[in-house]
Amino acid sequence: MHKLSVKIIAACVSALMILSLAGCCSSSGSNDSSSNNDKSSSSSSSQQATEKKFTNMKEYIASDEMKSQIDSITDTLKDSGLGFKTYADGDSIVFEYKFSKKVDGEKQAEYIKSTVDSQKSTFETVLNYLKERVNVKEPTLKLIYLNSDGKEIYSTEISSK
Repeated sequence: MHKLSVKIIAACVSALMILSLAGCCSSSGSNDSSSNNDKSSSSSSSQQATEKKFTNMKEYIASDEMKSQIDSITDTLKDSGLGFKTYADGDSIVFEYKFSKKVDGEKQAEYIKSTVDSQKSTFETVLNYLKERVNVKEPTLKLIYLNSDGKEIYSTEISSK
């Protein structure tokens, strides 16, 4: 069971990092280090002006780059015994994981909680990124883990400080 728990947490952290990096990579322009400071400032301002800020979480999740990343995570997890869905819920992005086989919910909940607690800096990075890219003041991340029968094992909502 420990091996499955490690896969679950790795999947969660991977999903969050992909979520934060998908926009970074797709929105970063070329960095011309040969330009002088004035050109760099102008280029940076121009890049910020043309970079799209999403209206809400639903629009962000529906973006082409996010759909691609979410599909990739879903495909990767398909054979691991863990289903994965991501969706918007108001100012939150929900990461929902569902075990394909029944597990001991209490043991999994303890392990998931301790691992989630140890990843606070990852979540803060994602939340800070979302504040920059999505037009919401206080984005949150919701993590939901379900047993194979749909019964909730663990859930938490993470917000910035």
